[in-house]
Amino acid sequence: MRPGIELAGKQVLVVGLARTGIATALFCAARGARVTATEERPESQIAETAAKLRASGVTLELGGHKAQTFIEQDLIVPSPGVPLMMPALAAARVVGIPVWSELELAWRFLRGRLVCITGSNGKTTTTSLIGHILETAGLPVQVAGNIGTPLISRVDVSSDTGFTVVEASSFQLESISTFRPDVAVLLNITPDHLDRHGHPDPILHVLIPLAGGAASTMYLIALGNSTYAAMAPLAMRLLEAVLRQDGPAANGNSVAIASPGPWPETLAAREEVSQLLRSWDDGAAQRLFSPNVAMDAPFEERRRRIALIRERIGDFGDDPGRKPEFDTPAHCRWWLAGERGTVQAQIQLNPERPPRVQSLTLAVPPAAGSALRVTLDAVVDWLNSLERDWPPSIPVADGVDAGLLARRLRMAAVWAGPCRVGAFKAGDGTASAAAELVGDHATITLTVVIDPETRILRLSDVTP
Repeated sequence: MRPGIELAGKQVLVVGLARTGIATALFCAARGARVTATEERPESQIAETAAKLRASGVTLELGGHKAQTFIEQDLIVPSPGVPLMMPALAAARVVGIPVWSELELAWRFLRGRLVCITGSNGKTTTTSLIGHILETAGLPVQVAGNIGTPLISRVDVSSDTGFTVVEASSFQLESISTFRPDVAVLLNITPDHLDRHGHPDPILHVLIPLAGGAASTMYLIALGNSTYAAMAPLAMRLLEAVLRQDGPAANGNSVAIASPGPWPETLAAREEVSQLLRSWDDGAAQRLFSPNVAMDAPFEERRRRIALIRERIGDFGDDPGRKPEFDTPAHCRWWLAGERGTVQAQIQLNPERPPRVQSLTLAVPPAAGSALRVTLDAVVDWLNSLERDWPPSIPVADGVDAGLLARRLRMAAVWAGPCRVGAFKAGDGTASAAAELVGDHATITLTVVIDPETRILRLSDVTP
């Protein structure tokens, strides 16, 4: 039984006026809520949208967010692109105001059965495929979510006998409350969006919220041939996480699945991407990448990140000292080396014929002297000092147990020995970084996530 909510007369704040925010504001207004929508862009940039919303009775706050507005609401629905660490949202949660994703709100009104598809790669393909299978079987079905149409826009056309297949990103799932689809499909997992989620293992933000209110009987089905993800280790991690529900699965309990080696197309794509990173061309990128690469990050943003990498490590090329690595035949991880550092690049190919690159991730290193680099270096210096207590010079966020953090990192430091910062494996270069620490005895990976404005450490972790 889905929990209901009466919107009539409620103060509802919609944060962000992209496609999902617009649909949410109109949905709530149509049900009698007193809706306010806030957006950073000025009205001159969204004039048509502003007129449409005002005509539906929505109050607008444009050109920036007012903190006071957030704490005067009964419910806040942020758009997927709005980070939950936003100070105004954090302040609202502190005073007990519910902050729900559009998925959570839509699900409470949706009729029929819901199939939810999530994971790092392959969501759109899988969502489309399941929708097609159900349609071919003669069942009433609609697809929605990250694939194009917000789920909340499908509520009014849902039926008790129908199916809805929704593609859900980790951004949409991180602010669910009681959302429980009838079927949840979790595809492969990679450590994406570290700056947003604040943990190197996004399983915590995808699986556990979905499983949190599951019935006493649970089935875990993992299908795969290791082409796109080694499924046996993933299945074991999922099962352990569901059973524990208090943290990431312990290391060392996975079954290793050998990869049959990379596709020739994967090797060729790596060469083409390396050339593209040295000299970007939009036309070449459009031919090489599937459309969702530009949806994940527009080409303009990708050019900006490449420029930051070049600015921070110098002119770069493939690192001749490290061989590329292949987790699956469709995946490649390699390193770009410059005079002042090394960063990791990764690609994942899709199942088209011929395959195209469906995911490209680049680690952006922090700038010298930046808040992130200063914090990273401070943590490494503390690790090398072997001091017992967490240093007061590195402030941590509320909710971070400094004593527990110190013990965890100290154990890794003893194992690795004195270490130095090596290649950067992930991160946006401003709020997050995952760097190899090359020690006398072992190499480990240190993850650091900070608030760039306050320099407060939100998260630090270490993995083998």
